[in-house]
Amino acid sequence: MPETIDTERLLLRQATIDDAFFYYQLTNSEGWLRFIGDRHIHNQDMAWEYIKDVYLWPYHKFGFSTYIITLKISGLAVGICSIISRSELPSEDIGFALLPEFEKKGIAFEAANAVKAEYFRAFPGSNLFAITTPDNANSDKLLTRLGFMQMKEVFVDTAGRLATAFNLYGLMPEIIT
Repeated sequence: MPETIDTERLLLRQATIDDAFFYYQLTNSEGWLRFIGDRHIHNQDMAWEYIKDVYLWPYHKFGFSTYIITLKISGLAVGICSIISRSELPSEDIGFALLPEFEKKGIAFEAANAVKAEYFRAFPGSNLFAITTPDNANSDKLLTRLGFMQMKEVFVDTAGRLATAFNLYGLMPEIIT
């Protein structure tokens, strides 16, 4: 996948050390803690370590990872959109998160739609999934708008949430058994 993705209002780019304060803010926001889980990132140094250890190496190994969503007009980082490979899922999954003040402005849809398109351009014939907590109505609506269908409940190990139940969404329902 490309290092950057351009949309009408956004520039999505790979994470760097300069994103540590933004990432610290994002991972400690109410929505992140409620729907994604506590990553125990308590300062900028911990945020940088997390970026380095979790986000940077997959770019080289898999050709995808987490994009920082920035506003073209200002360059301000407002969220993330990720493609992640999880052993519990049959293929990669897409995820997204925004700082609270940028939610419900169409940013997550614009970013996720662009990342989804680039993923299928880079990996034709692949499948793509998404997971959400059962109480995350906003993500449910967004995934439906992106063309995903809720498939079934799955248990996924995520940081801070060992074997938590998630709703699995897919674009290719025929491969789910």
